[in-house]
Amino acid sequence: MADEDIQREFDQAVKRIIERIESHEAESIKRALELLERTRTQVIADIASGGSEFNLSVLRQVGRALERRIEDFRRDLDRQLRTDLNRAFDLGTDLVDEPVSVIARPLIGVSREVAQVAAEFSATLITELSDSMRSQINGVLRRAALGGLSVADAIAQVGKSLTDPSVFSSIAARAETIVRTEVLRIQAIAAQARMMQSKEAARRAGWAMKKEWLSAKDVRVRPGHLAANGQVKDVEEPFLVFVRVGKALVPELLNYPRDPAGSAANTINCRCVSRPVIDSRIYKLDRSTRFER
Repeated sequence: MADEDIQREFDQAVKRIIERIESHEAESIKRALELLERTRTQVIADIASGGSEFNLSVLRQVGRALERRIEDFRRDLDRQLRTDLNRAFDLGTDLVDEPVSVIARPLIGVSREVAQVAAEFSATLITELSDSMRSQINGVLRRAALGGLSVADAIAQVGKSLTDPSVFSSIAARAETIVRTEVLRIQAIAAQARMMQSKEAARRAGWAMKKEWLSAKDVRVRPGHLAANGQVKDVEEPFLVFVRVGKALVPELLNYPRDPAGSAANTINCRCVSRPVIDSRIYKLDRSTRFER
């Protein structure tokens, strides 16, 4: 296969996996918000079941139901996110393995320990989210029991939907941030690890493997991430990505998008991708030594 054809097939494989990564991110967020919407509907029904007047007895009854609803949400979101994190890890590995298979035999075996660590960290974030939901809803219910809110007002403050300004809309925004950031973070971690493992196989096949920062290139992208778009580095070398601190742009070194070493302002909700590239055939090997499919 000619070098130009190899390059083209490599890039097409990268593009296919990036599309799967983007689809998985969207589906993961959708599943999380569906769980939250189910919880919102149940909580609103519990509040409405107390009648038109809120008293201490009703508060206790609704409070007990609220505990069950929130625990169900925490458990189900934790289970779902663990599944989504494992799939994201696989996609990060695929982002390297599938294009590299164009030039070299694929590597065998990959440690999933980092996926387990990510799942435990995400479980902590979900617990914190659930605790915040409980605290905010209980605050609304107590005000209603004290006569400061009607039942209708309490329902409005808790949330008639996930988009109206309310407790649930703020929780929905946080849930979306957690899922997007953690699902895409584990994908980026897996891709970086796999590039480190695969660069020698690429070298033996006569190609230099590097990595390239790709931004989403839409209105939501941070200026520093848009500026980093197209930045190419050696696999071991960090990207230089600027983040706004006050009125200043401050440089940070990130090994990949959502690198935990970066600041929250430079990593949370980031949708960028670090992709493998083979930008030149710099090793003058006899073609007979190169991998042929």
